[in-house]
Amino acid sequence: MSKLKPAKKVEDPPAAAGSGVKKNKRKPKAKKGAKKPAKAAAAAIPKSATAFSANWKVLSKNIIPEHPIRPRKRKGDKMEEVEEKSKKPPFLPKDYLNKFGFLDYNHYGKLKNCTEEDIPENFKTLTRCVAIDCEMVGVDQLKTDALARVSVVNHSGYCLLDTFVKPKLKVTDYRTAFSGVREEDLKDAPSLDEVMKKVSVLLKGKILVGHALQNDLDVLYIQHPKYKIRDTARYFRGQGGRTPSLKSLAEKYLKVEIQSGEHSSIQDAQAAMKLYLMHCKPWEKSLQERKRR
Repeated sequence: MSKLKPAKKVEDPPAAAGSGVKKNKRKPKAKKGAKKPAKAAAAAIPKSATAFSANWKVLSKNIIPEHPIRPRKRKGDKMEEVEEKSKKPPFLPKDYLNKFGFLDYNHYGKLKNCTEEDIPENFKTLTRCVAIDCEMVGVDQLKTDALARVSVVNHSGYCLLDTFVKPKLKVTDYRTAFSGVREEDLKDAPSLDEVMKKVSVLLKGKILVGHALQNDLDVLYIQHPKYKIRDTARYFRGQGGRTPSLKSLAEKYLKVEIQSGEHSSIQDAQAAMKLYLMHCKPWEKSLQERKRR
């Protein structure tokens, strides 16, 4: 019998061009002595605040809020708030107050029964509305009005500004019986320009309260928006068109006597502010109704 010959290996036919069949290529073996690439180390979790990197510290400032979120109270929840509630401003002792219920000042703007340190800061702030009053003297031969003193108070009656003013022209009539201004009061007083700047800063954007305010604004050479003016002389004007005096308004509504002697610009400003606060709601309502017409 003849011996069987071993079968020949059948080779795969070469792939036609464009057939899309690819031959399996073996990965080249790494050369001997070549170093393997090191695996990336896992990021370590910082165990303390000092272990954070500089980049993380910068990023955390933008991500983490500076102030913690305060939890809200729910009905039936006894959880306490993190921050304390803001306290109401304390009441002032009666000894500190005058007949208006405001701080009591003497003729030259000094507190009578207390010092500045005794007054809480809440009472000293520049508030949304301020009251102003001016005292005038006569200058030149015609004795025309010129500013000699100005006072500005906030809605708590605290005096924000009180100063005498040196007129530019020669004073020919001090009107001391009414203005309370004397020659020695104006010797070292600041100039009108200096006072104008201070007053302008206080009045900017505020509701301005006063009595016959146009007279005060004229001697100050200051303009104020009409919609921000609250003039007691205009609001309490009678049916006959007669303008009431501040003294008569204080007697009628505040039951207080003022201007019995020399006038005090601080006291007059406080009286105007008290009248506005007493009639604030109907006053503002009437202004809103005028806008709608």
